[in-house]
Amino acid sequence: MTTPKAFPYENRMGDVYYLQEGKTPTGKPKYYAGRKLSGTPLAAVPEGYEIYERPENAQVVFRKVKPSLITEFERRQAEDAVRRASGLEHVIVAIEDSALVVYTPSTTRAETDDLIQRLAGPMFARNSAAVDAFREEMLKRSQYVKMLRFALIDPDKR
Repeated sequence: MTTPKAFPYENRMGDVYYLQEGKTPTGKPKYYAGRKLSGTPLAAVPEGYEIYERPENAQVVFRKVKPSLITEFERRQAEDAVRRASGLEHVIVAIEDSALVVYTPSTTRAETDDLIQRLAGPMFARNSAAVDAFREEMLKRSQYVKMLRFALIDPDKR
């Protein structure tokens, strides 16, 4: 009998997590995501569960699907609107219960540029492709913080 290959999931920081199954102390199955295989690998997400990446720190968890009145389409619309209105490229909009929560990086572009200048000096700053790549990596790996919360007050009127 062959062991199933673990389903990989890559978070925004580029870390790969694998879906696994273990047992609780009472013998019930528990599902989790880990960067190393320590349990039984899962080839697919079991029904009723989802892979969730925590916006704050990109930690990947395996959880039961949480019902919400907010749709994925509405989440994507809000994310696009926030990006256009704010001019920020790095924004995460998450569905939390009956609300949309906007997360932004704790590091700004100006702070990242200042850090690049201090660490690498003016010679590195002239290589714009390298600076852009470093800046993107810094913003991608930044901690994200809650900035806005849009609560659904009237599901009929949306």
